[in-house]
Amino acid sequence: MFLNGTILAQAINFLFAYFLLSRFLLKFAVDVVQKEKKYLNSLYSKLKNNQNKIAQYEENKNEAWIECKKSALKLKPKIEEKIPQPEIAQPSIVEFEPTKQIKKDLSGKLKQIILKRID
Repeated sequence: MFLNGTILAQAINFLFAYFLLSRFLLKFAVDVVQKEKKYLNSLYSKLKNNQNKIAQYEENKNEAWIECKKSALKLKPKIEEKIPQPEIAQPSIVEFEPTKQIKKDLSGKLKQIILKRID
């Protein structure tokens, strides 16, 4: 089998280029990518840690709120026993019957308001 000289020169050139690229360029590029990946992983772990802290805080806050409601419900009957609520008579609309004088005064005031708005 006969090998051409250009094929041999291309093979040597390829090996030489591969050696130079792997030695000088790819090594540094891989190092940069690995450092970036480590940095992103550390940020991700910090993010997860902070999310867990926030979830724990929310859980504690909800538990404290439930305890506060329970203690308020326990105190509520005691407060009602100490301070009796007065009975307030509710006015009835049916009981009020305006007199003729009140009707006349109201109609006069309404006329004045309407005339002011028209002007």
